[in-house]
Formats: sequence, structure tokens, C-alpha cells
Amino acid sequence: MKKKTKKNGVKQKKEENKDFIEQIKRLPVYWRNIIIISLVGVLVGLVGIWISGYYMGLTIMFFAVSVPVAFYTYKERKRIDDIETHLPDFLRDLAEYNASGVPLSRAILESSKSDYGALTPEIKKIAVEISWGVPFEDALDRFQKRVNSAFVKKAITIMTSAEAQGGEINAILMTLAEDLRRLKSMEEEKKSKLSTYTATIYVIYLLLLMVMVLLTTALAPAIPKMQVASQLFGKSGGGLTEKDFRVLLFNVSLIEAFFAGLISGQMGEGSVIAGLKHSVILVGITMLVFAFIHPAPPMVQMAQTITELPPVSGMHGNAITYEAKFTKSFTVQDIAEQVREIAKNKNLKEYKEFMPSQVEFLAPSCKACARGYLKITPTSIIVKKPVYMKYKIYYSSGKYIIQLSDAQ
Repeated sequence: MKKKTKKNGVKQKKEENKDFIEQIKRLPVYWRNIIIISLVGVLVGLVGIWISGYYMGLTIMFFAVSVPVAFYTYKERKRIDDIETHLPDFLRDLAEYNASGVPLSRAILESSKSDYGALTPEIKKIAVEISWGVPFEDALDRFQKRVNSAFVKKAITIMTSAEAQGGEINAILMTLAEDLRRLKSMEEEKKSKLSTYTATIYVIYLLLLMVMVLLTTALAPAIPKMQVASQLFGKSGGGLTEKDFRVLLFNVSLIEAFFAGLISGQMGEGSVIAGLKHSVILVGITMLVFAFIHPAPPMVQMAQTITELPPVSGMHGNAITYEAKFTKSFTVQDIAEQVREIAKNKNLKEYKEFMPSQVEFLAPSCKACARGYLKITPTSIIVKKPVYMKYKIYYSSGKYIIQLSDAQ
């Protein structure tokens, strides 16, 4: 009984695999080729991951899939455009042959000797199939699957119906040829108008890339200095590094480039797959830009000046003491936010309700203040020249005293 069940399961699996293969075979040639190219690209990418590592392997996989698919779709699109352009001429010639009493199957054999651009090889295939005894409708149906075009599908459907029903076939073909010519002209006009949207997406993405470059050159170098802020809040440092930040901006730019290309293809050519070539171009531009940009020295200096924050130097009882290089002005509100966070981490109850209105500055022996390097107001410390200072925060008689003194 178990053997019988096992055999049935194996048989069912084989049938499912066979059905899947049949479904793949029924797909148009265009999509079958894309699937094959993509699978080959994925295999190349997996080899790249095995040899060069995860990140480089994914990069290889992206280009191994997208570049061949983009090239194939571009060439196929050009071929189909050429076929659609010459199709009305082919139908008109068929109509003229039929008007002189030649049946459609014979008219196709005669037309295969003429030049219709990219349509000529397809007509010759139809003619060969008909000469081998393939039914007229089947030969046209195979042609339709090879080309994968709405124009061709419409023409083939009408031709086979006209052949089956008889009547004024030449008049039908003439009308069809004129309709297709008019539709093709309208489509070309539409494409020329939509091409401006493609250019717009390129401009928008390049502006975004410029912003990413500015962030990479100006803000990324300041990341190490920003780690000092984590010390002010009672943390051990670490977190986001300059390299992490650069990788983040690079990855965001790549994602934006990929999807901007797809959207460009959908808007400009009516096909997401057609946008792959734009994706490849934008991704390539992004990788080149990030490969050659470096932090600009003025930007580094500015970032260090802006983000240099005083580190915590220690705790003395319930007093909080700092020793820092004051490089920029700060307010009582800035200090209050930092102290409240420290109190939360260190469980200092008397500092949890630290309010700016309860702060009082003391500077009994501040040489930097006497020299004009610092100016103390009731709500802020204004830094006129960078200077190393100590300051201690402690609670006394309902007030939070911030006592400033010169660093040793």
C-alpha cells in the first residue's frame, strides 16, 4: 500500500513538472528568451558570490542579468518597431495580389521575395511553413507568437477571419493596412511627447545624486565627531560610523537609480522591462560618481567645527562634571536636554526634572571669560574663540548651578 502511494506521488510530481514545462513552452518567444537570459545571469551572479563575496557577487548578478536583458529588449523592441512599420506595406501588397485572383497563401509566397525590412525573415518563415504543408492559420499564429506585438496580433486575427469567411478580402486588407499605418503614426507621436518625461526623470535623479554627493562629502566626515554626542548622553559611543553612513547613502542612491530607470521606461515607452536600459545607465553613473568622490577638506573642517561636542569626563557624587573644548555657543536648553538624558541613564533623581528656568551660571575664576573668549548670559554661553573649559553641574537650594572654570 505504501509503495503504491509513493509511486502515485512520484507520478503526480512528474505530471506537475511536465505541466510547468508546457506552460513555459506556451509563452511567447520574447518572454522565454528573457527568462533564459535572466537565469544565466543569476547563475553568473551566484558564481560571483562564491568567488568574490556577497556584496561583489550581487553587483555582478545585477549587471549579468540587467545588461543582457536590457540589450535584448532594446534590440527586440527595435525589430518589432520595424516590423510594425512595414506591416501595412505587406498587407497592401497582399491585398493587391488577392485583387488579381491570387489566394492569400500564394500571395504570401510571392511577397516573401520583396524587401520589408525586419519583417522579411518572418514572411519567409511563413512561406516555408506553408510550402511544407502547415495550415495557413497555424503559420500565421506562429508568426504572431514570435513577434509578440499588439499590431501584429490584430492583423493576424483579421486576416485569418477574412480567409475563413471569404468575401472582399482585398478590401478588408486595404482598410486594415490604412488603420495600422494611422495607429503607428499616432504611437510614434505619443512616444516623442513622452520622451520629455524620460529626460525629466534623468534630471530629477541627477539632482538627487548631487544631494547624496554633498551629504557624502560634507556630513559623512563628521560622523566620527558625532559619536562624541553619544558620550554626552551617557552611552558608550559606537553606533553609525563614517563608512556605514557612506554605504547607506550609496545603497539608497542605487535603489533610487534602479527604480527611476524602470519608471522612465514605463512612462517613455510603456514598458517596465524597457526601463532596464535606463536603470543600467543610472546605476552605472551612480557607481562611477561614488567611486571617485572624496571628502572635501573645507567640508571636513566645517563638519568638525559644527559637530564637536563636549564629552563627559566623570561623575563626582551627585554632581556632573565636564571637561571639553568649547567650539560653538550653546544654550541652557541644550544643557537641560543632555542632563535629563544622563539623569535617566544614571538614575539621578534630582536631575530628572532639570528645567532651564532653574539654571544659574557661576564663573568665579574664569580667565577665558576675562579674556573675552567666552561670554556668559543668563540663558546661554557664547563662544567667541575655541577654548578648553571645565564645568560642573550640581543641585543646591532649588537651583541647578553650572560652575565654569579653566581647564588645567
